[in-house]
Amino acid sequence: MKNICIIPARGGSKRIPNKNLASLCGRPLIYYTLQAAKESKIFDKIIVSTDSQDIAHFSNSCGVLVNELRPLHLSCDNSTAANVIQHHIENIPTGNICYLQPTSPLRSIEDILASYRKFKKGNYNSVIGVTSCEIPNEWTYQKEDNFDSFLATLNVKRSQDYTERFRINGAIYWFKVEAFKSATTHLIPYKSHPFFMPLERSIDIDTELDLLIAETLMKENLLQSSMR
Repeated sequence: MKNICIIPARGGSKRIPNKNLASLCGRPLIYYTLQAAKESKIFDKIIVSTDSQDIAHFSNSCGVLVNELRPLHLSCDNSTAANVIQHHIENIPTGNICYLQPTSPLRSIEDILASYRKFKKGNYNSVIGVTSCEIPNEWTYQKEDNFDSFLATLNVKRSQDYTERFRINGAIYWFKVEAFKSATTHLIPYKSHPFFMPLERSIDIDTELDLLIAETLMKENLLQSSMR
């Protein structure tokens, strides 16, 4: 059964212009996901789904060929991951898909391999990357809520005294093609399993601040590696 990697890389981005080519430690953001996918050596095919000639050219220079650009109707702000995936697997009857977003550059090769081992060993329909929530859910409120009422009912405890909760981190999604086509979503709600990742490898680049945090963490990792 073949393993196919899909890397979604739209050219447009509101918060960070041309985000997937934004510089991170001197290289375009998408570079780190391309390299991790290639160096994992478990994919029969790597697909970069993009509407950008610049991203296509860069991917080609990294040895991941982009034969055609993503259709315009899949390149809008309201295009979903499910829409993009469906486009690329409509002629694939069976197999495993790994959906890797370029906005998770600190995801490691070992994360890809370990999540795949869990996916195969458990015979799951999907395995999805998760990480711990930075703050307790009880400390949050909606903007339209009454702030006085929120404070009045807030049980102030130390963060470590709350039950640990987890969130999807956007770094890794594995799923079976057949299960996706049945559920029509990469968040398959049956026979799925979480893959736990630490916060420091779960940075999802959405703002300039996220980019700065990722660069700081990456430089720290490089420094530690050079000292070993």
